[in-house]
Amino acid sequence: MGYKNRGGSGRIGADRGWQRDEPHPHASACVGVCKYLVASILILVASHVHASASSKDQALEKIMSAQSSADADQIVKIARQLADDISMAPRASPRVTAFVIGLFRKAETLKPETIQAEDARRIGRLYLSLSESYADVAIRYLERTANETADPEDRVALGNARMYVGDAEGARREYLAVSEKRPADPVIQVNLAMTERAMGDTAAAYRRLRQVLQSASSATVERAAVLALADIQMASRDPSAARLEVEKILRKWPNDPDAQAMMKKIQEKETRPAVKGRRGPAR
Repeated sequence: MGYKNRGGSGRIGADRGWQRDEPHPHASACVGVCKYLVASILILVASHVHASASSKDQALEKIMSAQSSADADQIVKIARQLADDISMAPRASPRVTAFVIGLFRKAETLKPETIQAEDARRIGRLYLSLSESYADVAIRYLERTANETADPEDRVALGNARMYVGDAEGARREYLAVSEKRPADPVIQVNLAMTERAMGDTAAAYRRLRQVLQSASSATVERAAVLALADIQMASRDPSAARLEVEKILRKWPNDPDAQAMMKKIQEKETRPAVKGRRGPAR
């Protein structure tokens, strides 16, 4: 979803001393990965809590095989299997995710044609799961996937990535393309509302979110819409209204981390002393 991507804020993270249009140093399988190999193997095996001993051995064998191979087709095959394992894991290690990205990038360097549309999808989504700071890199892969497939979810992922780099208009185009096929999809409507909010049309965003809440059929959609409404109300300097929305979430899910974080912001806003003599920007 555009509003939150598995707990992300939808904003680009701070610069970490490397160029974001290049893979993170940990994501390179060609340079410097050996020192992380043993730790990555242990983390990967530990992340498969329910895996049998034989499957753990197989994972270890796959990683070592890919590390030593110069066969791009074989590397991609292994990377696909590991990427699919990561997508099914409840919580994947960032280091392992970076390692798998590195395998794809290694294969791409050795033989670019081995990277198919479904691989571009995997790479793009792995980058986004690693950090929203990689959104600009992810876009390169997700654009290819969206253009070569008819899967609406690829457009949604591309729209999310565009939101993370601040391209609300571009994200809106992607969501609208999906909305034409799935006009009643509440997730897409929430995402569209967030693009409207980012583009300054808070009234349209507010109306759309209220419409979503009137017909919300799942807790996930309700939660996203309510938090989005609270975000709009905070931006409109109405913390009391935002509090009412967030309290709805906390009554149902008292330990929701995003709702707790939003409530903390609301409380800080409510207790912050008003600045006297300043009713508008200096002219």
